Amino acid sequence: MSIPADEPSQFEFDFEADGNQNGYANWQKEQRRLRQRVKETWRVLLDEEVVVTVTGINHDIRGKLQLAEYPRRFNRRDPLKLRIGKIDFEHTDMLSCKRL
Repeated sequence: MSIPADEPSQFEFDFEADGNQNGYANWQKEQRRLRQRVKETWRVLLDEEVVVTVTGINHDIRGKLQLAEYPRRFNRRDPLKLRIGKIDFEHTDMLSCKRL
């Protein structure tokens, strides 16, 4: 089965489809809005350089606190999956988190 030349392949995403000339900028704005909502809901220092103490790890972790995965819903009772470097953990595993 071949894809007609005038149709985009399934691996392409056209940020300017339907006349939206600001598609990528809109996507970036939405990502910033979602990240801010995560910060406010879970009260985490997302996207900041921190030192974190995590249960089950014998040493502090230093680095930029990032989302390992976006939450499916914004409920503080749900675990938030975070990452520093290659180490993933949930917000409920943090014993302390300090901004550097």
